[in-house]
Amino acid sequence: MKNELSQLRHLYANLINGGVRDTASAKRIAEGLLAPAIERLEKFDKKLEDKEKAYSLEKAQLVLEITTLESRYLNQQNMIKSLMEDYNKKS
Repeated sequence: MKNELSQLRHLYANLINGGVRDTASAKRIAEGLLAPAIERLEKFDKKLEDKEKAYSLEKAQLVLEITTLESRYLNQQNMIKSLMEDYNKKS
């Protein structure tokens, strides 16, 4: 990634300083520096997107698990409450 950023900085400096004087030079710069840097950045972006999707899925699974555990806890609390009420009625 650092190499691609370095190439883009070099290209930027060339463009600012008038390093591209004709169409052939522009094409060489585009094919030699710009195209590979764009390709690498796109691959990096894809990997990042995949990791974000995996994180979102993992987060959703954890939320579902927490919700399930909370529901079980509430059900157990209600069952204990009901048992206590029955016990108190019999006493």
